[in-house]
Amino acid sequence: MDILTVIVVGIVLFFGWWYVLLKPRSGLPPGLPRLPILGSLPFLDADDPLKCFLQLKKKFGDVFTVYMANRPVVYLNSYDSIKEALEKKGENFMHRPYLFMLTESLGDEGKTSYASSSGREHKTIRHFTNKVLIRKFGFGTKTYEDHIIKEIEAMFEEIDKNEGMSYDTSDLISMAIANMINVVLYGHRLEYNDEIFGNLLHALQQFCIDMETGQILNIFPWLRYMPWQRSIVDKMAKRKVNQKHIMEQMIQRHEEGHEDVQNSFMTAWLDRMEKEKRSSNPEPVFNNVQMRLVMNDLFSGASETTKNSIYFLLAYMLHFPNLQTRIQASIDEYIGKTLLPTMEDRKKLVLAEATILEVLRCHPPVTLALPHTNLLDDTIGGYHIPAGTMVIPNLHAPHHDERYWNDPHEFNPERFIDGDGQIDKLKFDNVIAFSMGKRVCPGEALARMELFLTFTSLLQRYTFTLPPGEKLPSLKMKLGLTLTIPPYKICAVRRYKN
Repeated sequence: MDILTVIVVGIVLFFGWWYVLLKPRSGLPPGLPRLPILGSLPFLDADDPLKCFLQLKKKFGDVFTVYMANRPVVYLNSYDSIKEALEKKGENFMHRPYLFMLTESLGDEGKTSYASSSGREHKTIRHFTNKVLIRKFGFGTKTYEDHIIKEIEAMFEEIDKNEGMSYDTSDLISMAIANMINVVLYGHRLEYNDEIFGNLLHALQQFCIDMETGQILNIFPWLRYMPWQRSIVDKMAKRKVNQKHIMEQMIQRHEEGHEDVQNSFMTAWLDRMEKEKRSSNPEPVFNNVQMRLVMNDLFSGASETTKNSIYFLLAYMLHFPNLQTRIQASIDEYIGKTLLPTMEDRKKLVLAEATILEVLRCHPPVTLALPHTNLLDDTIGGYHIPAGTMVIPNLHAPHHDERYWNDPHEFNPERFIDGDGQIDKLKFDNVIAFSMGKRVCPGEALARMELFLTFTSLLQRYTFTLPPGEKLPSLKMKLGLTLTIPPYKICAVRRYKN
């Protein structure tokens, strides 16, 4: 065969491969074109992906397809499409696809976590978790309120040490919110200078960094073997070793009979493990490895997201000082300066609740929900979704949909207050910051309680101002595992002295 024939055959094979690879898959929603190897990546705006997705929604509709390399990803960008997939067809779309950073970072030793598990395994973990968190510990109920208030008072002591000084509240808020879940997971709060607590928070921070810097491995998992990406995998392995060591320390406390760990999620799991050992048909998920992974999920999910929301709230108080003054006036009127707010005050402090809802609308903590996949062929919005397709609910899109919100890109808490001066029920339901369906955030009730009690207690005690010489915080969102804004400094000034 001469060289010319080889070239012609090569060209024909190349274009044939190109056609097969790039032709639209039958029935999938419309979307961006794709290139060999890269898929649709060159057509996305990496600097502002959320704005890019809103533009794609206008062009292609509420449901569209983007290719990660050769893998189609279907994005859901409306209430109707998200509800159809996660609630109406939730049994089929409750599963998790394989993504390197999701599956490998959250899992360990062949086991999966709460967030990364699927099928019967996930149902077992979810049922046990909900039963323990809600029935035993009163997660998100009046029973749990005292734990939150106690932690808020501990946070006050730290803020008072820096009263009037310019500093970043991020670390302090992170510790306070983390301790609110520590009480459930481990049976007690940890002192802010506790070494184990520091290791827990460091592992959480490293996890968020790993998930952000390792996004490219979700698209091209083979890159993990390249020297310039190897550090991500090495850090992930080191983090898992540290988390395992922390769990071993806490289990040792349990075995030594410390009272403060006897009434905890960890104890409930260990007791279930013993029960399963005596069963003729034991559930395989109840083991030490899976306990560690599930508790890591609960800790990170309950800590990072709520911390970011409070960080957003304080930033908005600097941008809208008159709003801060009005919220403080309502707190003074209905609660006074002596007693801390409780959940019973929620209906009275309408403007505070509306402000929290507006922050959740503008900045849902996990803007792009963790990916789902379907076990069987199905449809969403009339489009065929083949079994095994990755589906991602974009929670940012319905929160900025002009069909439901006037001036959706404006920050306006009053939009949530109806003509009777109460929270508008329909608009409340239209904030789906915690997702929906079978994989709704298990800590939603707790998060709403933490946000309300922490935010109102802070504004009852302090006025937050911009330090001299500092610029207003940037509200430009950075999309990673969670939604964040750049660090900023703030001054907390006591409104009154005890």
